[in-house]
Amino acid sequence: MSFVHVVGYVATDLELKISQAGNPYVRFDLVERLGNGRTQSYQVWAYGWEAQRLSKWKLKPGTVLD
Repeated sequence: MSFVHVVGYVATDLELKISQAGNPYVRFDLVERLGNGRTQSYQVWAYGWEAQRLSKWKLKPGTVLD
């Protein structure tokens, strides 16, 4: 498992889902602005209590996460 600290904005809607094993998860895209009009995209996955916490925040596309 890797951990990366990125300041960026949410690019897609978050939807809390339940896996076949009954575990909550959420997936969304995060975009970092690098300068000169360039961007870097990340696909973020969160599981368990972190997924539930993120879904309660009601994050929408354009929300900045830091």
